[in-house]
Amino acid sequence: MSLQGDCLRPRCWTGTTLALRLSRISSPVVLWSQERELLEASERSRSATMAAKEETKQATMSSAMKAIKQRMEQDIEEVSKIALKIKASLEALDRDNIANRKKPGCEKGTGVDRSRALMTA
Repeated sequence: MSLQGDCLRPRCWTGTTLALRLSRISSPVVLWSQERELLEASERSRSATMAAKEETKQATMSSAMKAIKQRMEQDIEEVSKIALKIKASLEALDRDNIANRKKPGCEKGTGVDRSRALMTA
């Protein structure tokens, strides 16, 4: 994970770091149930892709390989869509944090800002 400036701006999220970041968010901006459902759906698709990969090791017919490949592509596409939704919600949360810093008493370095940053970083 790489840092830019004085705030965390990861260039590449792995499933684990994304899960950890989402588990720390307790802001009402992000709806817990939706994010957790998206994360669970992503994990199910990843597991299905891994299972399909194991099937390819045993498949001998080209038609079976094509079917497995098609399933894997669908799973990967689904995970990509889910990741984009999660990324969008995290970016919205970051924008909300920046907007919150403009309120009186919530400027950068105040207790409110630090606690909000700790909960969402």
